[in-house]
Amino acid sequence: MAYKIEEVFLQKGADTRKKIIALLSQRPMTTKQLAEQLKLNYTTVRYHLEILEKLNIVCSDKRRGSVYHLTKNVNLLRAYLNDRALENEEKVQERGLRTYHNC
Repeated sequence: MAYKIEEVFLQKGADTRKKIIALLSQRPMTTKQLAEQLKLNYTTVRYHLEILEKLNIVCSDKRRGSVYHLTKNVNLLRAYLNDRALENEEKVQERGLRTYHNC
């Protein structure tokens, strides 16, 4: 199944995936370590990791017991999400200005 960035980071489960990325930006971790940190069950964390792997945001080193770490693509993802946030902020400001001028 192919995933779009919008589906992965702007819809259901996005907060969990963002938390996984934040934890992995500190250091590589196993699924078990991530589950403990997030206070989620192993299967749930594994599901989110699989999605992130398909997007090539994280990868695992099977030789080290499935230790996950971020790929360089995470920088592209962060830039994309920042651009989206700025676009949304500009839209909100535009709407606010229009409302103000129409009063």
